[in-house]
Amino acid sequence: MQNRFFMQAGEHTPCIDFNLETMTFRIEGSSFVELPSVIYSKTINWLEVFLKSPPISSLQLNLKLAYFNTNFRYVLFDIFTVLSQKQIKATINWHIMPDIADSKEDGEFFHECFPELGFRFIESNTIG
Repeated sequence: MQNRFFMQAGEHTPCIDFNLETMTFRIEGSSFVELPSVIYSKTINWLEVFLKSPPISSLQLNLKLAYFNTNFRYVLFDIFTVLSQKQIKATINWHIMPDIADSKEDGEFFHECFPELGFRFIESNTIG
């Protein structure tokens, strides 16, 4: 297995950087593709394979999302579901952008759905 999954940000997709050496995962930017399962299936598959490897004590996921559509919400839900089912001690750093409507509410929604994951809400002014 590769020690890193990296997908460069595109016009309609965020940067995704999952680094096994630092156990720091990052999703940053915007996502507004219509068929996210086609684009993000590699991300979910890599995560599932990674979590089958030797026991992982903890990881950190940093989310700095300027915008995401409803379709990407399902991708995030899948990521959180995988982490929850594998009982990974995850710290989810949800960066709140004050000028983006619903930024905090979206994070709180996921926190309510996955209370076993350690959500932290961080006020941020920029992406990147």
